[in-house]
Amino acid sequence: MKKYILNYIESNFKMIYVLLICLIVGVIIGIITFNFIDDGVKKELTDTFIKTLDITKKADFQGINVIKNGVISNTLLLFLIYFCALTIVCPILIFIIDFIKGFAIGIYIPTIFCVFGFGNGLLVLLLLVILPNLIYVPALIYSFCSSLNFNYNILNSKEKNFLQIFLKEIINLVFIISIILLSVVVEQLLSTFVISIYQNLA
Repeated sequence: MKKYILNYIESNFKMIYVLLICLIVGVIIGIITFNFIDDGVKKELTDTFIKTLDITKKADFQGINVIKNGVISNTLLLFLIYFCALTIVCPILIFIIDFIKGFAIGIYIPTIFCVFGFGNGLLVLLLLVILPNLIYVPALIYSFCSSLNFNYNILNSKEKNFLQIFLKEIINLVFIISIILLSVVVEQLLSTFVISIYQNLA
Protein backbone atom coordinates (compact mmCIF):
# COMPACT_ATOMS: atom_id res chain seq x y z
CA MET A 1 0.00 0.00 0.00
CA LYS A 2 2.80 2.41 0.93
CA LYS A 3 4.61 1.61 -2.32
CA TYR A 4 1.43 2.22 -4.31
CA ILE A 5 0.88 5.61 -2.63
CA LEU A 6 4.48 6.71 -3.23
CA ASN A 7 4.33 5.61 -6.87
CA TYR A 8 0.99 7.33 -7.34
CA ILE A 9 2.28 10.61 -5.88
CA GLU A 10 5.42 10.41 -8.03
CA SER A 11 3.50 9.78 -11.26
CA ASN A 12 0.86 12.43 -10.52
CA PHE A 13 3.01 14.93 -8.62
CA LYS A 14 2.41 17.96 -10.87
CA MET A 15 -1.34 17.38 -10.87
CA ILE A 16 -1.47 16.91 -7.09
CA TYR A 17 0.69 20.02 -6.58
CA VAL A 18 -1.57 22.23 -8.72
CA LEU A 19 -4.74 20.86 -7.08
CA LEU A 20 -3.35 21.51 -3.59
CA ILE A 21 -2.30 25.05 -4.55
CA CYS A 22 -5.77 25.67 -6.00
CA LEU A 23 -7.41 24.36 -2.80
CA ILE A 24 -5.14 26.46 -0.55
CA VAL A 25 -5.77 29.59 -2.64
CA GLY A 26 -9.50 28.91 -2.29
CA VAL A 27 -9.14 28.68 1.50
CA ILE A 28 -7.16 31.93 1.70
CA ILE A 29 -9.58 33.82 -0.54
CA GLY A 30 -12.51 32.42 1.48
CA ILE A 31 -11.00 33.74 4.72
CA ILE A 32 -10.28 37.13 3.16
CA THR A 33 -13.78 37.30 1.64
CA PHE A 34 -15.40 36.67 5.03
CA ASN A 35 -13.61 39.71 6.44
CA PHE A 36 -14.88 41.97 3.65
CA ILE A 37 -18.47 40.78 3.20
CA ASP A 38 -21.43 42.71 4.58
CA ASP A 39 -22.12 42.33 8.31
CA GLY A 40 -25.60 41.06 7.49
CA VAL A 41 -24.16 38.18 5.47
CA LYS A 42 -21.71 37.39 8.27
CA LYS A 43 -24.65 37.27 10.72
CA GLU A 44 -26.54 34.90 8.43
CA LEU A 45 -23.53 32.57 8.25
CA THR A 46 -22.95 32.56 12.01
CA ASP A 47 -26.70 32.22 12.74
CA THR A 48 -26.89 29.19 10.42
CA PHE A 49 -23.92 27.61 12.19
CA ILE A 50 -25.42 28.35 15.63
CA LYS A 51 -28.79 26.94 14.54
CA THR A 52 -27.07 23.74 13.41
CA LEU A 53 -25.27 23.46 16.75
CA ASP A 54 -28.50 24.10 18.69
CA ILE A 55 -30.46 21.46 16.77
CA THR A 56 -27.65 18.95 17.18
CA LYS A 57 -27.36 19.69 20.90
CA LYS A 58 -31.10 19.28 21.54
CA ALA A 59 -31.56 16.23 19.34
CA ASP A 60 -28.33 14.52 20.42
CA PHE A 61 -27.35 14.08 16.73
CA GLN A 62 -30.74 12.61 15.81
CA GLY A 63 -31.98 15.78 14.12
CA ILE A 64 -28.80 16.26 12.11
CA ASN A 65 -26.90 13.08 11.33
CA VAL A 66 -23.36 14.05 10.34
CA ILE A 67 -22.65 10.65 8.79
CA LYS A 68 -25.86 10.55 6.73
CA ASN A 69 -25.50 14.13 5.53
CA GLY A 70 -21.79 13.67 4.85
CA VAL A 71 -22.35 10.52 2.78
CA ILE A 72 -25.14 12.13 0.74
CA SER A 73 -23.28 15.40 0.05
CA ASN A 74 -20.01 13.68 -0.84
CA THR A 75 -21.73 11.08 -3.05
CA LEU A 76 -23.29 13.96 -4.99
CA LEU A 77 -19.88 15.68 -5.15
CA LEU A 78 -18.22 12.52 -6.52
CA PHE A 79 -21.02 12.17 -9.07
CA LEU A 80 -20.34 15.74 -10.18
CA ILE A 81 -16.58 15.16 -10.32
CA TYR A 82 -16.94 12.08 -12.51
CA PHE A 83 -19.58 13.73 -14.65
CA CYS A 84 -16.95 16.38 -15.38
CA ALA A 85 -14.64 13.58 -16.52
CA LEU A 86 -17.03 12.90 -19.39
CA THR A 87 -16.68 16.43 -20.74
CA ILE A 88 -14.03 18.03 -22.93
CA VAL A 89 -13.49 20.85 -20.42
CA CYS A 90 -12.91 18.44 -17.53
CA PRO A 91 -9.64 20.02 -16.23
CA ILE A 92 -11.21 23.49 -16.02
CA LEU A 93 -14.30 22.18 -14.20
CA ILE A 94 -12.24 20.10 -11.77
CA PHE A 95 -10.04 23.03 -10.80
CA ILE A 96 -13.14 25.22 -10.34
CA ILE A 97 -14.70 22.61 -8.01
CA ASP A 98 -11.38 22.31 -6.17
CA PHE A 99 -11.22 26.09 -5.69
CA ILE A 100 -14.87 26.30 -4.54
CA LYS A 101 -14.26 23.52 -2.00
CA GLY A 102 -11.30 25.45 -0.60
CA PHE A 103 -13.32 28.67 -0.63
CA ALA A 104 -16.10 26.99 1.40
CA ILE A 105 -13.54 25.84 4.00
CA GLY A 106 -12.11 29.37 4.07
CA ILE A 107 -15.54 30.88 4.78
CA TYR A 108 -16.18 28.23 7.45
CA ILE A 109 -13.00 28.91 9.43
CA PRO A 110 -13.72 32.54 10.54
CA THR A 111 -17.35 31.55 11.19
CA ILE A 112 -16.05 29.13 13.83
CA PHE A 113 -14.11 31.91 15.56
CA CYS A 114 -17.15 34.23 15.46
CA VAL A 115 -19.20 31.64 17.35
CA PHE A 116 -16.61 30.14 19.71
CA GLY A 117 -14.13 32.97 20.21
CA PHE A 118 -10.37 32.64 19.77
CA GLY A 119 -9.40 30.08 22.45
CA ASN A 120 -12.28 27.64 21.95
CA GLY A 121 -12.23 28.45 18.23
CA LEU A 122 -8.72 27.03 17.89
CA LEU A 123 -9.85 23.78 19.51
CA VAL A 124 -12.99 23.57 17.35
CA LEU A 125 -10.89 24.34 14.27
CA LEU A 126 -8.67 21.39 15.15
CA LEU A 127 -11.67 19.08 15.74
CA LEU A 128 -13.95 20.11 12.86
CA VAL A 129 -11.54 21.25 10.16
CA ILE A 130 -7.95 20.09 10.59
CA LEU A 131 -8.30 16.49 11.84
CA PRO A 132 -11.14 15.34 9.51
CA ASN A 133 -9.46 17.00 6.53
CA LEU A 134 -6.23 15.12 7.16
CA ILE A 135 -8.23 12.17 5.81
CA TYR A 136 -10.76 13.97 3.60
CA VAL A 137 -8.46 16.24 1.57
CA PRO A 138 -6.15 13.42 0.33
CA ALA A 139 -9.26 11.45 -0.70
CA LEU A 140 -10.66 14.52 -2.45
CA ILE A 141 -7.38 15.20 -4.27
CA TYR A 142 -7.22 11.52 -5.25
CA SER A 143 -10.76 11.74 -6.66
CA PHE A 144 -9.81 14.85 -8.67
CA CYS A 145 -6.69 13.13 -10.03
CA SER A 146 -8.64 9.98 -10.85
CA SER A 147 -11.27 12.02 -12.65
CA LEU A 148 -8.64 13.85 -14.70
CA ASN A 149 -6.86 10.59 -15.54
CA PHE A 150 -10.21 8.99 -16.42
CA ASN A 151 -10.95 11.88 -18.77
CA TYR A 152 -7.53 11.56 -20.40
CA ASN A 153 -7.89 7.78 -20.79
CA ILE A 154 -11.35 8.10 -22.34
CA LEU A 155 -10.20 10.69 -24.87
CA ASN A 156 -7.10 8.69 -25.80
CA SER A 157 -8.28 5.09 -25.52
CA LYS A 158 -9.41 2.72 -28.21
CA GLU A 159 -12.97 1.45 -28.03
CA LYS A 160 -11.89 -2.03 -26.93
CA ASN A 161 -10.12 -0.61 -23.85
CA PHE A 162 -13.07 1.43 -22.62
CA LEU A 163 -14.61 -1.36 -20.50
CA GLN A 164 -11.29 -2.02 -18.78
CA ILE A 165 -10.88 1.70 -18.00
CA PHE A 166 -14.43 1.88 -16.68
CA LEU A 167 -13.99 -1.14 -14.38
CA LYS A 168 -10.73 0.26 -13.03
CA GLU A 169 -12.47 3.53 -12.24
CA ILE A 170 -15.24 1.73 -10.34
CA ILE A 171 -12.55 0.23 -8.06
CA ASN A 172 -11.11 3.73 -7.57
CA LEU A 173 -14.56 5.03 -6.67
CA VAL A 174 -15.09 2.31 -4.07
CA PHE A 175 -11.72 3.17 -2.52
CA ILE A 176 -12.46 6.93 -2.52
CA ILE A 177 -15.91 6.44 -0.98
CA SER A 178 -14.39 4.23 1.75
CA ILE A 179 -11.81 6.89 2.70
CA ILE A 180 -14.38 9.69 2.63
CA LEU A 181 -16.74 7.61 4.77
CA LEU A 182 -13.89 7.20 7.29
CA SER A 183 -13.38 10.98 7.40
CA VAL A 184 -17.13 11.51 7.90
CA VAL A 185 -17.18 9.01 10.79
CA VAL A 186 -14.20 10.80 12.36
CA GLU A 187 -16.04 14.11 11.96
CA GLN A 188 -19.14 12.64 13.64
CA LEU A 189 -17.08 11.44 16.61
CA LEU A 190 -15.22 14.74 16.96
CA SER A 191 -18.49 16.69 16.69
CA THR A 192 -19.55 15.32 20.08
CA PHE A 193 -16.62 17.18 21.67
CA VAL A 194 -17.56 20.34 19.76
CA ILE A 195 -21.10 20.17 21.14
CA SER A 196 -19.66 19.83 24.65
CA ILE A 197 -17.59 22.97 24.08
CA TYR A 198 -20.68 24.77 22.75
CA GLN A 199 -22.73 23.75 25.78
CA ASN A 200 -20.09 25.22 28.08
CA LEU A 201 -20.40 28.57 26.29
CA ALA A 202 -24.01 28.95 27.39
